[in-house]
Amino acid sequence: MLHDQLRGRPYQNLIENLGYKVGFFPVILSRLPLFTENTIIVVLPILARPRCWKFLQAAKLWGIVFTANITGTFLSALLAIYADTTTPALTESMLEISRNFPESSGITALLLGIPARFIIAALVWMLPSAKGTELFVIMLFTYLIAACDFTHVIAGSN
Repeated sequence: MLHDQLRGRPYQNLIENLGYKVGFFPVILSRLPLFTENTIIVVLPILARPRCWKFLQAAKLWGIVFTANITGTFLSALLAIYADTTTPALTESMLEISRNFPESSGITALLLGIPARFIIAALVWMLPSAKGTELFVIMLFTYLIAACDFTHVIAGSN
């Protein structure tokens, strides 16, 4: 919506990136499973006492969460494109934004995803101590991902 409304205006990219964080509010505040959120909880026991079965359990958990996240993004994209849940102008804006993602090489997308993963992990780790400022912390950290053009596998997939 912001992309469509701000087309051609100065600072369009910086302002439209404010919309990126909106999707994170319900996900994070509803405590839905984020792929990155499972990092510290899963990795610490493995680091403390490495066991083969612990690695397999972590891979299973990450596989389930990743598959569920990708399935959700696929279904929401299908709805947006084929179920007439958006206006033609909004659909075109979504397609315009999404065309940038395949232009990056795989290694570039991977390297740009590393800071995004760190930012999301830091966000999740900071939330328990952000009493009363959770919305600001979510806004700041997720805006950084969008404004810096870092890649995020789930948001980018949608």
